Amino acid sequence: MLGRVNATVRFLTMGLFPLGALLGGVLGELAGVRATLWPAGAIVVVSPLPLYRALRGVRDVEGIRS
Repeated sequence: MLGRVNATVRFLTMGLFPLGALLGGVLGELAGVRATLWPAGAIVVVSPLPLYRALRGVRDVEGIRS
């Protein structure tokens, strides 16, 4: 089961790489490289917040429900 979950997560994550590259290329072409790096940096900084919000009440591994 863990292998299937791992494969699904990797497929979804790796599948978004080309989309992000395309979006970054278009935004870099339209707005410039420096202007594109600011939102990209902000997304990197803010990206752990959904995981933190989802797990903030969990104290132990047994507290996570599947």
